[in-house]
Amino acid sequence: MSERFKVGEYYVVYEQDEDGYFIASCPSIKGCVAAGKTLDEAYQNIQEAIESCLEALEKVKGVVPEEKFLHEQIAEMSFVRVGV
Repeated sequence: MSERFKVGEYYVVYEQDEDGYFIASCPSIKGCVAAGKTLDEAYQNIQEAIESCLEALEKVKGVVPEEKFLHEQIAEMSFVRVGV
């Protein structure tokens, strides 16, 4: 992982599907989604997904997206700290 984004915070939305799996998505990074049988597993998986997405975006576009949500918009979100 690049030193440029060693540590960051991205908000994550969690939902539970009809089969009981937890789906985690990061609204600031289009298409960044992960799942898990438990919330903890979904958290771990979205953390890895965010790191992978950030690496890919930096290589392809040369930019790393910043969190774009305001405090008032995040009442139902959690956050994930990513880094090495």
